[in-house]
Amino acid sequence: MALTAALTLGPSGIAAVLQNGTRFELPFATMRVESGGLEDTFVFCRGPDGLSISTMDTRFLPALRHHGHGLVGPQISSLGAGRARRKWFGYAATGVFFCVVIAFGVFLWNVPAILAASTTALPTSVDRSIGDAAFSGLEIGERVNNPVVDGFVREIVARLAPQAAEEFDFRVAVIESEEINAFALPGGQMVVLTGLLRRANNPDQIAGVMAHEFAHVTRRHGLRNVAHDASVWLALRLLLGDTGGWTDLGIGLAATAKQNSYSRDQESDADEEGTRMMLAAGLDPEGLVGFFELLQNEPGSELPGALNWLSTHPDHQSRIDHIRTVSRSLPRAQPSPLASDFAAVQRALGNSGSEE
Repeated sequence: MALTAALTLGPSGIAAVLQNGTRFELPFATMRVESGGLEDTFVFCRGPDGLSISTMDTRFLPALRHHGHGLVGPQISSLGAGRARRKWFGYAATGVFFCVVIAFGVFLWNVPAILAASTTALPTSVDRSIGDAAFSGLEIGERVNNPVVDGFVREIVARLAPQAAEEFDFRVAVIESEEINAFALPGGQMVVLTGLLRRANNPDQIAGVMAHEFAHVTRRHGLRNVAHDASVWLALRLLLGDTGGWTDLGIGLAATAKQNSYSRDQESDADEEGTRMMLAAGLDPEGLVGFFELLQNEPGSELPGALNWLSTHPDHQSRIDHIRTVSRSLPRAQPSPLASDFAAVQRALGNSGSEE
C-alpha cells in the first residue's frame, strides 16, 4: 500500500514522516537507487527490509547525490546512464517504427509497378485470361462473317504467327465499323474494324498493322499496362498468388481496350518487332510505312473517323524513318506476297480503297 510522506535528506540517509507522525529511515549505506514508471520518471529508493520510497520530484536526485556523497553517487551515475540508454533505444525504436511504416507505404504505392515488372515470369495463359475477359466485355459492332474477308485475315495470321517470339493463339475478329482502327488484347485476341480494311490501299498495309498489334501481344505490353493500372490491393492480391484477380483486370480492360494507350517506348518496340515479323514472313514492311504515309497525306494529317490506333502518336515521319532504319538492319526471308485478292476483300465489304 502506498502512503504519502514528507521526505528529509540527512547526512546518513532519508527520513520519511507519514501524516500520522510515524517516522521511517532509509540509510544511504544500504539503499538501492532505481528508476522506473511508464516514462522512466520515478526514482525509487529501496531498503533491504522492503521499505521503498518513490518520488517524481526532479529536484530529488541532485539533492540525493549531494547528501549521499560516495554512498549512492555511483548508483545515481549508473541510473543516469541507464536512463540515457533507454531513452536512446526508445528514440531508435520509434525511428525504426516510422521507417517501417514509410517503407511499407512506399511498397504499397509501388505494388502495381512491381506487379508490372513481374509479368514476364507469368505463363501466357494469364494473358489469354485477361484478353478473353476483356473481349467478352467489349461493346463493339456486328461481327463480319464473310468467307473472303475471313480468308484474308486468316492468311495474314498464318504468315505472321510462326514468326512470333512467343507462342500465342492469335485470333482475329473483323467487326463492322466506319472507324479506322485495329487493336489486340493480351493473349492474342485481335479486333480489326472494317473501316481499316476499306481505307487501306493494299494488303501489306493491313499486314503491317496486324504485325504491329501482334508485337504488342508477344511483348506483353497490354499485360504490363493493366498490371500497372491495377489498384494497390488488387495488385497485392496478385503478387500473393491470387491469380483469379487477373480476370478482374481483364473486365476493367474492356472499357479502355480500343484506346490502345501504349507508351511511346512500347509503340516503338512494337514497330521494330512488327517489322521483324513482316520480314521473317516474306512480307514487305513498307506496308506499315505506307499506312503512316497515308495518314500524312490526309488533310490535317488525320483520317475521318479518328484513327485511334495512332491518335496518341502523331509524329508519323519519325516512325516511318525508324521502321525503314530497322528494316535495313534485319535479315529478310524470300519475298512472298499475300495470295488473297485484296480488291475482292474490299468489294465483299461493299466499298474499296484505291489500289496502288
